[in-house]
Amino acid sequence: MRDLYLVPYPQEMETLAGKLLITSHPVFMAPTIADAKERIALASIEEALGDLPKRDKNGAKIEIRVGSMSTLKDVSQWLTEQEVLRLKDVSEQGYLLKADRMAVTVVGKTPIGALYGAQTLLQLLRLHQGRKGYTVPCLRILDYPSIHKRFLAPVMTWYAGYGRMGFCMQLWGWEQWKWFVDWCLEHKVNGLMLCIYGYYPFRFDEYPEAVLKDLEMNTWIKEVGGEMTIRYTHPNVTNEFLPRLIKYANERGIEVHCYFGLDTFNGGYAMAHPESRYFSTNDGKFRQFKYNLCPSREDVIIYLQRSIRKLLDIGFNGIVFEQSEGAVFCECKECRRKYYGTDNDPRKALHRADYELLKMFHQVIKDAKPDATLGVMMWRQGSEMDMEYLKKQKDLIPHDALVFWSNGSDYEQFVGWVEAFGPERIMGQDAHSMAWAPTYGRLFFMFPEQYSNYVSFVDSSYKPSFPQNLWNDIRQYQQAAKHRCRGVTGFAFDWHGWEIGPLSLAQYGWNPDIPMKPRDFVEYGYRHLFGKEIGSRVAESTLNLPIVLESRICEDVIKPVPRDDPLKEGLVNITALSVPTKFGEGKGEVKALAADLRKAQKSFHTVRKIRKRFRGDPHYLKSLTFLENAAERTMKICRAAIDYRKALQLEKAKHPRADPIIKYLTSALDSAEDNYRIVRENNFDLTEEFFDRARGSIQTIKKRLEKWMTSQG
Repeated sequence: MRDLYLVPYPQEMETLAGKLLITSHPVFMAPTIADAKERIALASIEEALGDLPKRDKNGAKIEIRVGSMSTLKDVSQWLTEQEVLRLKDVSEQGYLLKADRMAVTVVGKTPIGALYGAQTLLQLLRLHQGRKGYTVPCLRILDYPSIHKRFLAPVMTWYAGYGRMGFCMQLWGWEQWKWFVDWCLEHKVNGLMLCIYGYYPFRFDEYPEAVLKDLEMNTWIKEVGGEMTIRYTHPNVTNEFLPRLIKYANERGIEVHCYFGLDTFNGGYAMAHPESRYFSTNDGKFRQFKYNLCPSREDVIIYLQRSIRKLLDIGFNGIVFEQSEGAVFCECKECRRKYYGTDNDPRKALHRADYELLKMFHQVIKDAKPDATLGVMMWRQGSEMDMEYLKKQKDLIPHDALVFWSNGSDYEQFVGWVEAFGPERIMGQDAHSMAWAPTYGRLFFMFPEQYSNYVSFVDSSYKPSFPQNLWNDIRQYQQAAKHRCRGVTGFAFDWHGWEIGPLSLAQYGWNPDIPMKPRDFVEYGYRHLFGKEIGSRVAESTLNLPIVLESRICEDVIKPVPRDDPLKEGLVNITALSVPTKFGEGKGEVKALAADLRKAQKSFHTVRKIRKRFRGDPHYLKSLTFLENAAERTMKICRAAIDYRKALQLEKAKHPRADPIIKYLTSALDSAEDNYRIVRENNFDLTEEFFDRARGSIQTIKKRLEKWMTSQG
């Protein structure tokens, strides 16, 4: 059964003898009055078989039946009595699919179940190797989700206009987003939490200064042979498609919520009106949170209320508000009076202000769209670590608010959240492996197996302080199912090359008890995406590709990502960004980096060979290109790090001649520049701060090289 590569893997499946051969246009059968979702199901199957002739003299006429128990007048014409009883026992999204040598029958408990059954049928279709046509294995499937809501959080803008502009799906137009919604339907994802952070990717006539339109940015122009400053406008501002996209998703049973800051990075208002931001006599303490809006200002409240109404007018089915991640809060006179307590704790002041905002915005939402959902992502740092504190706070947010953050990285904490709010309100967010994807500067990291030999050499006992990886994401989906949570939510802040993350959400959100280990599912999932032979090789290449950032090349390159930790003060380290690093302290460094280089070379050559021969979906071709670039860049980074350390070793040994030191530094510089060449030729937005590591490594090597060149006269 595994060789069918269905995702999600069905709850119950029985394979039967033989195959159904479809060589001509089948007879489609549906309820007399079919539901809209059943019509979409039939149309999708008909489109998939559209290249078949109307008649085949040598082939039998095949029937394809699609309907649901709620629309069929007499379901017993299609199902046996036992099958009807089994289907009645499953959830509303369940379906029964059976195929024999003459017909395929798909019956959902409701129309959405029929639509999901059709997606499984589409995955089962195989091109026939002999006669022109398709085959379907004879089988019987009874399938249903273990978790009611299965949300992905893709990104339309992410701090756009605040240090970056966008990459990958943030640059997509209608056709790419439509493809993405179809991908979600195929894999039975039934909710999107669309991130809109930074300048708004939609027209907003009341506040044109808030819109992502005509903003300056840097990009590489091949014809010019250098970087140029251009003005960028988001595709949805140029040609609006977002309302159409939401409607398209809704028709396919997919809710679309807006993932929105409570008073953080809401459009470009904070940039245009600096007087409306957080205030402090020492605003340096705010770091990136200096752009948060002051909740005591009337202009801010009016702006945010109008922004919320605009989002609902666009068509969003709900709004998920994210609390600021900072451990700081506005210190203006009015905020101190209204929100600070005697303990002067800024996090508690932030919570008090946010409860007030949520109550206000809840009313705005219910007045504008009574059936819209309100969600929260709150209490992520500081006080929320105390479960007793958390239990007291839950009654201060709207009673119908869903909780989209519940500490997926810590099982005991997660259980505390479930107990505090009740499983019916928990949306089981993952461990953030794909929330941090962009921070790696377009390098690839999802698996702890990718930690490099170099890290083990420097500190064999090293463990990251934030365990963002796919295994922990999967564990969170499973524990959310175990505790019967309302839903699960998986980040998807990048796409091409990262699809195994969203695919894992689709699988473990639907069926967390799939009969294979997570690592086996990764290979299974890649085979689902790329085919049996190619998929196994892609899986091996990604699992074995070491994560080696430019901060491993030379000193003065590490740029910590600010994330306040009020418990420990200062900044916390994040996954692969701040692993232990040494420079020039022994030959073991070079040996460890050389091992990483060999692994990167193997991944690079494997993926490049696959990419050159790939003839499948163009979206997956882009994924192979990304993985190839990531592997090639890892090679360049390793080579630069090796040569730089060889130069340091000669310096430390007080080598009598400068020539070999200059030689190694020159080679290191060439590799570092090659790394940035790949960056600039394959990325639209070069204002991205996470490319500073690539630029910084070049500058550091240049300075050292110039010193030695100068010493030679």
